[in-house]
Amino acid sequence: MYRSLHRGLVPVVKFDRERLVDAVDASVTDDELAEALAMLGCVPEETGAEWAVEVFPDRPDLLSAELLARALRTYLGDEPGLTTHDVAEPEETLVSDASVEEVRPVIVGGRAGGIDLDDGTLTGLMDLQEDLHWGLGARRRKVSVGIHDAAGLTPPYTYKAVDPDEVSFVPLKGAQRMTMREMTAKIEKGVEFAHLVEDHDRWPLIVDDEAQVLSFPPIINGTETTVTADTDDVFVDVTGTDERACREVLTVVMAQLAELGGELEQIEVVRPEGSVTTPQLDPSSHELELARARSLLGGSFEAEDAVQALERMGHGAETAGDELAVEVPAWRSDVLHEVDLVEDVAIGIGYDRFTGAQPTAVTYGEPSPGEAFHEQVRRALTGFGYLECLTLTLRNREEQTDLIEAADLLVAVQNPVSQEQEVLRRRLVPCLLDLAAENTHRDLPQQLFEVGEVVVPDEGSADNEPRVAGITVDPEAGFTDAKQHVEGLLRALAIPCQLEAAEAPGYIEGRCAAVHHAATGDRLGTLGEVHPATLEQLEVTTPVAAFELCFTEHPEAGSWGPETRSAPASPD
Repeated sequence: MYRSLHRGLVPVVKFDRERLVDAVDASVTDDELAEALAMLGCVPEETGAEWAVEVFPDRPDLLSAELLARALRTYLGDEPGLTTHDVAEPEETLVSDASVEEVRPVIVGGRAGGIDLDDGTLTGLMDLQEDLHWGLGARRRKVSVGIHDAAGLTPPYTYKAVDPDEVSFVPLKGAQRMTMREMTAKIEKGVEFAHLVEDHDRWPLIVDDEAQVLSFPPIINGTETTVTADTDDVFVDVTGTDERACREVLTVVMAQLAELGGELEQIEVVRPEGSVTTPQLDPSSHELELARARSLLGGSFEAEDAVQALERMGHGAETAGDELAVEVPAWRSDVLHEVDLVEDVAIGIGYDRFTGAQPTAVTYGEPSPGEAFHEQVRRALTGFGYLECLTLTLRNREEQTDLIEAADLLVAVQNPVSQEQEVLRRRLVPCLLDLAAENTHRDLPQQLFEVGEVVVPDEGSADNEPRVAGITVDPEAGFTDAKQHVEGLLRALAIPCQLEAAEAPGYIEGRCAAVHHAATGDRLGTLGEVHPATLEQLEVTTPVAAFELCFTEHPEAGSWGPETRSAPASPD
């Protein structure tokens, strides 16, 4: 019924249309289904016998056909209001040993019996697991999930750190025993995720009371607990470095198991600092001021309209004077603030009910000095044959660190939605190289440039700094290409410059230069040939010449950036 993949920064879920419609309402038309999916934030990309929809990373509760069907039944009015699942009190214990604190400190878990699996729903469950790894789990760095056939397990379970050379077991889909260290060198998932544990002397392991291995998180499960279409009783473990993210992921997995007919049961997790029981599927309570909702949405609606709208979005709601008392299901981790509920009111009522108003004031605009300077830069580089690009400010940490001196020069996002959006970009060239890697199938040469801002740490805070960067991707690309284009650009901008041999991370030694303002001596930036090792790391297969410049402090640039700096940082 279901499978998933990733395009760009969002997962794409594919499912069999007939089976989904049967799970929702056999009378729903394709147009009604497409409109409902779009309103839930799932953009249909392909229709027919098999549908493909993009699911925004902030809605992990829609990452399976069963969870999507539940949301559609609610939205289309078949089952409006709050969905709840009974969870039995714990009968089993999971002991988290203090030895895991340094490597992967968090573990939560749950049980589900009586689930009804077939080949399609089993594939959907496994794909949901991988999508959660990719999104909330930040490619397993923050969270990883293990789902096990519980039939042969003997509680209590123990989560501990062990010597990777002393413990061996048969990994999932494996045929022979391996040590944990061998797994990180010989099996696909081990090689891919070895970096998450290899810097530690002891690695995490989950075993039952008979020393049977359930999982080596975040790498791989043991083969003895493999889940099949015949499995009807499962144990779920979720490990990671972020308590909140682990609980959110566990909630989604348990909601999925409930949709598959499972009877849910908590696990008592015994930690050195005390015990907790998981999962917690009780809804959270919120208040919504009707006056604020009307003000933000710019429309008039009755309290009952808002109640019905919230019920269409899966919440429980009732009026309480001038406010609404709202019960939000546990799996809606995207609801963090009153504004999120206002958005759900708008979706539930229908965006077409809210009409805009024309401004009454007459105003005239003109380009700012900085924007006028941007246009000069664009015209010059376009004349050299470059194509302008716009890339995202939120980036992957590894991509950015290949071309700067230290990871601590990056500004990190505290709770990124995925590993692809975990830092603010420090340089533009890596963003352009990433774009080049996505276009290796296109004709050469390729010349790309971007005018935009990077975020530079500055004594406990951070500044936005304007930059221009360009790359030439061509088998014959070299230092001369970058030099000619930088000199031509600065000549067009009437900025005198001089070059000086330099070394910079990511560039070939001896084929790199610093660009200085000829009058002031300030360093404007760097140009040169990108090192083959850097290109290989970023999966670019053709030689690249690159440059990156900063004009923040020079009068020729006008008021380009919002921040002025007495000594502009070099884009090295």
